[in-house]
Amino acid sequence: AEVFVIHVAEAIRSFDLNKKRYVETKEVIERVEEGIRWRIDELWSEGGSESIDRRKVHGSVEVGKPSAVILEMAKEKDIDLIVLGSSATGGKGSELGHTAERVMRDAPCSVYIVRVDR
Repeated sequence: AEVFVIHVAEAIRSFDLNKKRYVETKEVIERVEEGIRWRIDELWSEGGSESIDRRKVHGSVEVGKPSAVILEMAKEKDIDLIVLGSSATGGKGSELGHTAERVMRDAPCSVYIVRVDR
């Protein structure tokens, strides 16, 4: 089995206080990807993951509308299961966040949603 770990960032400009200027999404994504690689390495070094073949774990940061990117990747990679966090900040009457609700509704596979407490 292969695992695809993705973080989807909306295309925005942000102000970097250290550089005292606006940075484009690409720079922000590069920093986030670096952080993800560091965190994955940290989790592996903490133990319990020695039996996992790291060549089958793929991490990426994508730009776009989160639900659309997740659904497109699920179709492209023939994903069997999507595991997704939900901040439960959806519209009125919704128990899910907007992204989780859209992915659950339109996914070509099973979806497991994890509630994220805030």
